[in-house]
Amino acid sequence: MEKLGVIRFLKMQEPFNTSVNSMATVLSAIIGAKATTVQSMINPMLNDDVSGKNNPMNSLKAVNVVDIKLAKIGFKG
Repeated sequence: MEKLGVIRFLKMQEPFNTSVNSMATVLSAIIGAKATTVQSMINPMLNDDVSGKNNPMNSLKAVNVVDIKLAKIGFKG
């Protein structure tokens, strides 16, 4: 979602620009994960003062997998 710009886009929209919980609720419905899990992952991406241990962007291996898959389908983000 981050690499596709979805997180950035939502962050600029009401009510997501003021509520990580709202964003997590919507994203969880889209991807089929628990809202609490999604929130623990996006919170450190959106707030510098939150511990980044659950930030999926900190996993070089996971980011590389996503980058490769996006490149294979022709996404140039």
